[in-house]
Amino acid sequence: MVLVVLSERGSVFWAGQKVSVKKPRVKQGGKELHLQSYQSLQDPNLLLPYVQQALLSGVSTRKYATTLDPIPGGQSLSSSSVSRAFKRASRKALHELGSRDLSQLEIVVLMMDAMHIGKRAVIGCLGITREGKKIFLGIREGDSENSEVAKDLLASLVVRPSEQL
Repeated sequence: MVLVVLSERGSVFWAGQKVSVKKPRVKQGGKELHLQSYQSLQDPNLLLPYVQQALLSGVSTRKYATTLDPIPGGQSLSSSSVSRAFKRASRKALHELGSRDLSQLEIVVLMMDAMHIGKRAVIGCLGITREGKKIFLGIREGDSENSEVAKDLLASLVVRPSEQL
């Protein structure tokens, strides 16, 4: 079998930015081989930790590029790309927060409160352990801070799956 190695222009995500690279192309027996390493580096989820850290630190989407180390071939991301990445990172973090196992926690106090953002209400729940440690437990959004939204939040805390031993 003969391996034929060619290349073409491509891009990958690295260190929070898109970087132009020379993409290797490998053909074997007339068929193109897909390189897992290249495909892995094209995953836009690689941007999430960088974008999340920058935006949570107060950097605007337009100023995101100023937080990055210069890389040869690095390309600036548009503010809409940064915004989309931040939304994905936020959804992921919210999912992780909402699916944590709470069965090993000894919560002695529950505190719930709402904050109004525009015409929406966001209700959060904080647990306090016997040792006084505060743990954010969950969040729900609704039209108002009514009992249905609060009940849904409390019910979600009870039905979380426990980690399997």
